[in-house]
Amino acid sequence: MDRILTIAVFLLILGTAGAQTPEIAIQWNDSTAVSRATPTLQVVGNPMLRRGAPMHDNSFLAVHDLQADYVRYVPWFPYPKLAVAELKPPTATETFWDFSLIDPMTIDFMEATKGHSVILNFSTTPQWMWKTEKPVDYPEDANKVCWSYAGGTELRDTTMKELTDYYTRLVSWYTKGGFTDELGKFHRSGYTYTIPYWEVLNEPDLEHNISVQTYTKIYDAVVTAIRTVSPQTKFVGLALAFETRPEYFEYFLNPANHKPGIPLDMISYHCYAHANDKQPFEAYDHAVFDNTEPFLSMVRYIENIRKRLSPATKTDIDELGTFVNGQMRDQPITPAYWNLSASVYAYFFIELTKAGIDVIGESQLVGFPSQFPDVTMVDYQNNKPNARYWVLKLIRDNIRTGSALVNTAINGNSGDDLSAQAFSHGGSKKILILNKRNKPITVRLPSSCNGARSLAVNTASGDGPPLESTVDSTSITLQPFEVRLIVLAQPTAAQSPPMGWNSYNCFGSAVHEDEVRANTDYLAQHLKPFGWQYIVVDFLWSYDNPPGSLVGNPFQSRLPDGAYIPWLAMDQFGRLTPNTNKFPSAEKGKGFKPLADYVHAQGLKFGIHVMRGIPRQAVWAHSPIQDAGGITADQVADTSSTCPWMNHMYGLDMQKPGAQEYLNSLLRLYASWGVDFIKVDDISRPYHQPEIEGYRKAIASCGRPIVLSLSPGETPLRDSTHVRQYANMWRMADDFWDSWQELLKMFDYAKSWEGLGGPGHWPDCDMLQIGKISKRGPVGPERYSRFTPDELRTHLTFWCIYRSPLMLGGNLPDNRPLEDSLFTNPEPLAVNQDGTDPRQLFKTDSRMAWFSIAPAPPGHRAWYVALFNLADTPQSIPLDLTELSKGKVAVRDLWKRSDAGVFSGRYAQQLPAHGSALLKLTK
Repeated sequence: MDRILTIAVFLLILGTAGAQTPEIAIQWNDSTAVSRATPTLQVVGNPMLRRGAPMHDNSFLAVHDLQADYVRYVPWFPYPKLAVAELKPPTATETFWDFSLIDPMTIDFMEATKGHSVILNFSTTPQWMWKTEKPVDYPEDANKVCWSYAGGTELRDTTMKELTDYYTRLVSWYTKGGFTDELGKFHRSGYTYTIPYWEVLNEPDLEHNISVQTYTKIYDAVVTAIRTVSPQTKFVGLALAFETRPEYFEYFLNPANHKPGIPLDMISYHCYAHANDKQPFEAYDHAVFDNTEPFLSMVRYIENIRKRLSPATKTDIDELGTFVNGQMRDQPITPAYWNLSASVYAYFFIELTKAGIDVIGESQLVGFPSQFPDVTMVDYQNNKPNARYWVLKLIRDNIRTGSALVNTAINGNSGDDLSAQAFSHGGSKKILILNKRNKPITVRLPSSCNGARSLAVNTASGDGPPLESTVDSTSITLQPFEVRLIVLAQPTAAQSPPMGWNSYNCFGSAVHEDEVRANTDYLAQHLKPFGWQYIVVDFLWSYDNPPGSLVGNPFQSRLPDGAYIPWLAMDQFGRLTPNTNKFPSAEKGKGFKPLADYVHAQGLKFGIHVMRGIPRQAVWAHSPIQDAGGITADQVADTSSTCPWMNHMYGLDMQKPGAQEYLNSLLRLYASWGVDFIKVDDISRPYHQPEIEGYRKAIASCGRPIVLSLSPGETPLRDSTHVRQYANMWRMADDFWDSWQELLKMFDYAKSWEGLGGPGHWPDCDMLQIGKISKRGPVGPERYSRFTPDELRTHLTFWCIYRSPLMLGGNLPDNRPLEDSLFTNPEPLAVNQDGTDPRQLFKTDSRMAWFSIAPAPPGHRAWYVALFNLADTPQSIPLDLTELSKGKVAVRDLWKRSDAGVFSGRYAQQLPAHGSALLKLTK
């Protein structure tokens, strides 16, 4: 009896263990990799994307709203009249070029993706260029599918001139306004698009079944030809249907197999995970997810080949999808299938991001009966984006390139039912979770997720956006095939460009507490309602500048015993503190807390300037580092790393024990004072990567969200991925002052950083040179800004459209009505805070325009547009509205706060010399 009871208890325990709730465990401080991935999609040309087709409008609106980079566009062989511009070979008297059916769809695509990189792949070559037993016909009806329009493994012109001439003319049609045909006749298009990437052929291992040697020759020839008319275009090679032939990668990725000078910018290949034949949908989940695993294993193998042969080449897996089996394809597709397919894409995204893949493209925008209905992202019955689209958009909007993948595990994940990955970026923390199974699954979350924002794509969200809720429990239940993003509720820094005041431009190194308080009072009373919130004490607050001092960058000297003079205010742990002659409230070790409290009491935020590294006087004094086990300042300093224009500090050797602990102690001190913003100087030029990472780690561990600003520029563009991950804002150029020529240069700096700003990370044009500046130095005499009133507006207009941080440099109590009118107009400031993805529209020697995406009511689109007259005389600045949208648009002048009217095709505004206009266009 005892033995039976023991067995029963054992079975009860075993059953309880088997029912254990899975639990997600995350080590936020353990970064396993940095994401290089850009999520995107493929758009295949087909009849449903033709103007007037039922799926056309919503499909291109979905592409526009996604705002993705590297979108792939493929006019494809099953619809020859929609894909091939020369369907018949030329004769001695006639050519047969015809873009009339190709252009509308292509132009709609280019307009929907305007301002973003795209990959064009006119993959289908004229079939008459290939040797076949008999001519290959094509249907007269452009909408009729023709799977036979492919074949032949050898070009009839083995020199490939016939083929390359075709692509040269095709690219010229879209980039050069037209081309001259085989008989010398010019065909005019008027198009002058830029083509960022061109992919050479599509699935050559399938469509023409050619060898990699033949493909490589074609690639080299096509690339050489296209570069003659579009030299800035980069190229994507392979586009393989099957990744299971490693000899393709071994051969193509070896530069020795290409002609000299041929670029290997990017490779691509595809994967469709499929259900098994005659399998009921209830069993799809295991089959489809199991069929992803051989592909993922092959990806890792291919990546090893790429890294060995051509490490600079990027990888684009640009067709990722799922297939139903033949039985379901002939029947209405089960609605839950779209959630299964969406979950598979989320799984691919996690695993391919771990593998270091650069571009992760979902296939495809539109599918419908007779043309792969199971891969569509827009439902072919109701014309709405389905779950596949909404998961892509969820990932695109929330998980950015440069995010850190952190150590993530799922304890008790029986049957591999769940997948999860945590990401951190710029202080934000997010968890992507997916349910692989056709059943509800409950999962426990880390306690830090309590109160987090939750976004779910599941059967309940249907063909709508993710369902949003708040996590109010230690666990959540994922519905079958659900994809969930958890956005931790902790505050994140600089989700919009910071707006505030900085003391440097008017007080240099000698600002005093009463002046900070006076500017605080003015900002709180007059500017705070318009979004201005930061008060930043800049430069040498530990140095004893007497009232009225004009000292700029004071150097320290040495006494006979080696001590430094003047001695900076410093605590026992080698951390600089405010000089009490300048900041009386800092007495008795209070630091900046009383001043920060004063700022916070008025609903504002407080910031300080710091110099990179550790004080030289702390090194001389062998100051102990707090909580570093007896390590002293001299043991962590890099005495070879110094600032050329300020000799107070040594750099930190971040490889030495105690260096990170020193920065951690600094940020703990700043957090205890109530600091919300630190501007770290002498760190971007040259770019001190280890110390930048050190400051970010210290901020993460201090328990307070703090904006990290890096200065001065020019921050190297080659470090753009790193700086976006670790800093909230960074200077693009050296100090900016009130000079028209410097403003012109800033436009060029900003263009070089185009597309690299966004929530949590902002390229910084430097402070606004508006108002009373240089009261106490540092550059020139005390003055109101030398900019004319029109130049002042241009200055602020550009900072707004570009979404640069807005830091006022003038002494606010000296503001005139002119300054306050600029700082308190809510409509231009909204451009800075609410615009998305600013891009240059055009620039000549005398004119320039930038635009960004503006918020719009449901069913509408809107853009912010800034026009600039760069000339020394007045002129009218024209705007081709079709560059942004076809049809009529309503135009509002944001500086005037008045509607200009409704326009179609063209808008122009007369601007004074060096003047500007800021508009909102709504369609």
